[in-house]
Amino acid sequence: MATPTIPVEAPPGPSERGRALDLAEWREELRTRRAALREAFYADPDTARLLRDHASLVDRIIRGVFAQCAMPEPVSVLAVGG
Repeated sequence: MATPTIPVEAPPGPSERGRALDLAEWREELRTRRAALREAFYADPDTARLLRDHASLVDRIIRGVFAQCAMPEPVSVLAVGG
């Protein structure tokens, strides 16, 4: 029986919370979601799912932080895992 992926949506943006998240809150969100991924992996080891879900989590956090910065249109973010 396949275990469903863990939702890794980015935390609500400023318009949904009424204020922007500070860097400590973004870090805590990442820490909390990583712990959930770890627990799910230990309960049902699936390396491919873990890597896919973790990449999705990091991508959403980076997008959320970047969107919150409200950079002008020609500015982009480039993130390379390593």
